[in-house]
Amino acid sequence: DETRAPVAIAPGGKILAVANYTALGNTEILLHDVVRNRAIKPLRVVKDSVESLRFSPDGKRLAIHSANRRLRIFDIHSGELQSLW
Repeated sequence: DETRAPVAIAPGGKILAVANYTALGNTEILLHDVVRNRAIKPLRVVKDSVESLRFSPDGKRLAIHSANRRLRIFDIHSGELQSLW
């Protein structure tokens, strides 16, 4: 089986988000500042396989859709979960 990690790029192309599956079966979203070539604090999403990632039009929030049909909205700068459905 080949696992493909969802990827999203923020409007303006400055921030890249990539789902990263850990050895413990957890998932974290790695954020990377493409312009400054540096990592940003990762977003923690535990025990869920990520199906898709999408940035808000202003690039300040990231929607994460999981295999268990949950949708999480994170503020990418604070790392705080803003909404969960």
